[in-house]
Amino acid sequence: MSINHPGITTTVFADNGDGYFGARLDNGGIRIGLRDVQSFNIPADHALFDACAKATHGSIEAVFDKLFAVLQSPIKTHYNKQCW
Repeated sequence: MSINHPGITTTVFADNGDGYFGARLDNGGIRIGLRDVQSFNIPADHALFDACAKATHGSIEAVFDKLFAVLQSPIKTHYNKQCW
């Protein structure tokens, strides 16, 4: 049985000071989240990866909100409730 490693944070590239953050992962993906609430691990081949990679301190909350709206469906596979 193999376990899909969600990635370990290597660098936080966006943090708005209110808990929203964007981080690069050791597996090439990006984690976008709201501390102590929810995070999304976005693999490099995901359609929203480029938009997430361009997030800034000022836009990270809006990126999180978009991910929440798009990925909240139980059908999606790139959703991760595990917080950073």
